Amino acid sequence: MAAQMERGADLDSLYPQHLKLKSVQIVHRHGARTPAREFSLRWMPSDVFSRSCALAPTLHSRLLAQELLSVAREGKAHYDPNIGGTGMKVGNDGVGNGNASGHVSSDPAPAAESSFPFHERPIPIHSFYEERGGSRVGEHGEPFYKSSWAYRHLVHALDRIQHSPGTCDLGQLTDSGKTHLQSIGTLLRERYVAHTGFLPPKLDSTDGLLHVQSSDYARVMESTQYLLAGLYPASLRRAGLNLTIHVRPMETEFIYNPPSTCARLQTLYASFNAQFEKSARPQLSAIERAYPQYIDPDAVIIPRGKEEAERFKTRATHHDLYDANACLMGDGKGTLPGVSKEAVTDMGRVLAGVWYGAFCGSLESTRLSMGRLVNRITNRIEAAAGLKPAVPVDDHHVSVGQRESAAEKVAIWSGHDATIAPLLISLKAWDGNWPEFGSNVIFELLEDTSSVPSLASSATPTPVETRPYSARHSVLNWKPSTNPSPPSTSKSSPTITKSDPPSPPHPAPHYVRILHNLKPLTLSACIARHPTDPSLCELQSFLKDVVGAVRMGDREWEEGCKV
Repeated sequence: MAAQMERGADLDSLYPQHLKLKSVQIVHRHGARTPAREFSLRWMPSDVFSRSCALAPTLHSRLLAQELLSVAREGKAHYDPNIGGTGMKVGNDGVGNGNASGHVSSDPAPAAESSFPFHERPIPIHSFYEERGGSRVGEHGEPFYKSSWAYRHLVHALDRIQHSPGTCDLGQLTDSGKTHLQSIGTLLRERYVAHTGFLPPKLDSTDGLLHVQSSDYARVMESTQYLLAGLYPASLRRAGLNLTIHVRPMETEFIYNPPSTCARLQTLYASFNAQFEKSARPQLSAIERAYPQYIDPDAVIIPRGKEEAERFKTRATHHDLYDANACLMGDGKGTLPGVSKEAVTDMGRVLAGVWYGAFCGSLESTRLSMGRLVNRITNRIEAAAGLKPAVPVDDHHVSVGQRESAAEKVAIWSGHDATIAPLLISLKAWDGNWPEFGSNVIFELLEDTSSVPSLASSATPTPVETRPYSARHSVLNWKPSTNPSPPSTSKSSPTITKSDPPSPPHPAPHYVRILHNLKPLTLSACIARHPTDPSLCELQSFLKDVVGAVRMGDREWEEGCKV
C-alpha cells in the first residue's frame, strides 16, 4: 500500500509572508517493493511482477555499473546464499547478465530492449560514501561497496539476471514505487520551490544545500533518487550533477535500529514484544482462523530464541500475509483471493502494535531505537536557528574532517517502515497504523519575522489522527511532561511559557512544524504554540518538551546498549 499525500492543504495559510523557512528535513520510507520473503510468492501467479521493475535506470547502472560489469565478465561474484533469496528474478538493466544456475555468465551484457518504458532518469549516484573512518574502505580492507549490504544484494541478484526486462528480485523497488516517490518529490517542489521559494528553481550544486543519508538497502537508495527526480527533474538540474549518498555499516546504523545491533534494545524489545503479542492474541487468532490457506500452523510472529528463529525461517507468518497484500496493492494489483483491502488495513494495525508497540514500552527503548536520528535532526534545527554553530555531530566513528556539517538547508533521511513508526512514536504522534510505502515525516524550522510571541496552550490538544493509537500496556505515556499543568492564560495579559533555552535566545521567534505525509501535526507534547497555528511548536518547547528526553548521542547509545 502506498501512502496518500495530503493535497488539500492551503499553502498560503501554512506559509504566510511573515514566516520564513530556515530548514527542512525529510524522513521517508522507500517506495512500493516486491515481497521480501519467498513464502508470499506461492500465493501469487508466477508472472505477477514480471513487468514491474522495468523503469530504467536502476541502482545497478548508477551506483556500481563498472564494478558489477567487471564482476559479471570475470565470473567473480561474491555469492552469499543468505542474501536476497531465489524466488524471483531481476530484469536486465544493461549492466550484466547471468543464468538461474547460480553461476555468472561471461557473455557481454545485452542491450536494454526498446520496449523499456520511457522514464525521467533520476539524479545519478556518483559517490556511495561510508561514514565510519571517513573513507570508502570496509571492515576487511576491501572497498566499502564490496562489504555493503546493497552491493552484495545486487551481486546476488545479478547471478539470476535473465534477458526479459522488467522481472523483479525479492524486495526490489517496483516501477510503481519509483513513480510514487517521484510524485512526492513533485509535491515537495510545489511547496518548497514554487510556493515558498525556499529552494532554488534549478539545482546547480548540492554543496551547502542537500545532505542525503540512506540505509544500506538498494530499494531505499533508489527511492531517494526518484524523490529527487521529482524535486529536481533533469531539465532543472545541472548536466552531469551527481548525488552523494552517505551510508553507514549495519552495526552503527541509526536511520533504523535493528535490535540485534544493540544488546539492551534486543532485551527490551523481546520483553515488550511478548507483552504486546499476548494482548493481541485474540486478533492474531482471528486472522489465523480467517486465512488458514495462507498462514502456516505454529507460525511465529517475531522469533525469540533459536527454536522460534528456525520455525520463522520455514513457516509463512501473519506478516507474510500482510506484506504480500501490501506489495500487491502498492503495485496496483489488488489483493490475494479472499482478502479485502479493509482486512489488510486492520491486519496491519494489529501487527504494527506487536512489531512497533514494543518501542512504546518505555522511554529507554524509544531512545535506543530513535534517539540518534532525533539527535541529528535536532542538531540541524538548532544550527539553522542560530542556537549553536553548524558543527559536526557527536560521532566518534567518523574522522573530524568527514563528519556531516549540519549546514545544509535540506536533509533527506531515507529509511524503512522501521524508521517511520518508531520516529512518530518518539514524537508521540503515531496513530498505530503500519507505515505505508512512501510514508514520510517532515521537520520544518520557521522564523516569525513579525515577532509575534507564542502563547502557551491552555489544554492538551486533540491529535490530528482520527484513530489515535491505544493499547493495554503503557503506551506513549512514559514522558513526565505528557500531561503538564497548563499555565493560565487571559485575553488581557497572556502568559508566555518557554522552556529554559540551551543558549541565549534568538532575537526572532522560531517554530518547528512536523508534517506526516504532508499533513501538519498538532503535537500533544508541545507546551507553547503559535497563537494562530497550532501546528507550529515554539522552538524551545520543541527542544525540551518534545525531543528533549528522546535525543541521544552516539557515545551514550553505545553505553546504553550494553547489557
